[in-house]
Amino acid sequence: MVKFNKPGATSEEMVAFFRDHCTPLVGKRTKKNAAFRYNKLPLVVVYYNADFSLQYREGSEFWRQKVLAVAQKYQKDKYHFAVADEEEFANELESVGLGDSGLEHNIVVFGYDGKKYPMDPNEFDGDFDENLEGFMKKISSGKAKPFVRSLPLPRDDKSAVCERWLSMTKVKTCLSSSMLHGVVIASLSSRFLWKWRKKFKKKQPNLVLAKFDATANDVPSPYKVEGFPTIYFAPSGHKSEPFKYELPRTKVAITSYLKQKAVKSFQHKEEL
Repeated sequence: MVKFNKPGATSEEMVAFFRDHCTPLVGKRTKKNAAFRYNKLPLVVVYYNADFSLQYREGSEFWRQKVLAVAQKYQKDKYHFAVADEEEFANELESVGLGDSGLEHNIVVFGYDGKKYPMDPNEFDGDFDENLEGFMKKISSGKAKPFVRSLPLPRDDKSAVCERWLSMTKVKTCLSSSMLHGVVIASLSSRFLWKWRKKFKKKQPNLVLAKFDATANDVPSPYKVEGFPTIYFAPSGHKSEPFKYELPRTKVAITSYLKQKAVKSFQHKEEL
């Protein structure tokens, strides 16, 4: 228990104190309280059959106490902990690849960076205490990798540079390519842009026109999706600093825009 000891405190200070201390060190996160009670990051959530009704309270509390023991060690590092019912958050577990992990206890860390760090069941398959301790050491050391939601690559995708990016794996491959003068990326489909791609590729082979489904893939931070389609131009040598296209969605407007931005590709080229 934390005591508020500030004589003459204002009502605002008292409200702030209550807000900062109303959440237990390891409470139960639910869909109803997640947004306002468990919104501080980094947040470590342990998912299991967390049922604190009278019939199952003893078993659920047994595991919560184990989480509490670890949470106390990381309290000074500003980590926040919670337990959650795996059935209530089945979709959340599924979204980070833990839908069928086979573990009785799954763990996901929601980081400062907005990314999610699930505990890999292939790496941490021991007792719960051992798993939680080991995973937290990896998290605190910065060695854990975030989960990137990505559709699988199509089996018939044999091209070195793909026009239709179905997965973030392909996005990263193409964005890291030094062969490309630039990349035009559209989230979901822009019909006229897609019809234009063959002629575009023939005359500007090093300037890729691509699209991907932002509803099924996690989007890299520089490529924030705001409406559909959202279009970016990623220039050669600066693909981590893309330009967001905010002009009319017409062939003439986009061609004119690319001539200004994709200078390498349009040098000595005939018009599209």
